[in-house]
Amino acid sequence: MKRLRVLADLDVIAAGCATTRGYYSAARSVLIAAAIGLIEGIITQDMMTTINRVLRNKFPHRLSEATQVFRELVEGFFKFVPDPTPSQVQPFTSQVTDPDDAPILAAAVLSGCKVLVTFNTRHYLKATEILVIRPEAFLELMRKAICDAVR
Repeated sequence: MKRLRVLADLDVIAAGCATTRGYYSAARSVLIAAAIGLIEGIITQDMMTTINRVLRNKFPHRLSEATQVFRELVEGFFKFVPDPTPSQVQPFTSQVTDPDDAPILAAAVLSGCKVLVTFNTRHYLKATEILVIRPEAFLELMRKAICDAVR
């Protein structure tokens, strides 16, 4: 069975790594879904570099734990795809409200992701080639798919 390709935005990865709620966190659950093979989690090299900076700057008090979770769940199980080139990103700039999100959207669509999971869904309201949803909504979709599969 082919796994659903999903790109988790940087905010979801950071929250999933740094949460104090552990397995009760929707963001952490998205990372775990990739680690156990329910989905194919996608990440770019630029995202890898950025997430390390985000964890250092936003979660210095949880850096050790967050970095460990990142290594175990993201580096260990997410598939790396190439960073989109500026010419590949350009067509996606009109689909986002923040130009910094265009490379994320481009990477997701160009790598064949069907879903982009983010807390900032309002940044992607004009995205046309991919479903953009929050972690909680993504987990609800997964739950429904699992229930439907066992019926």
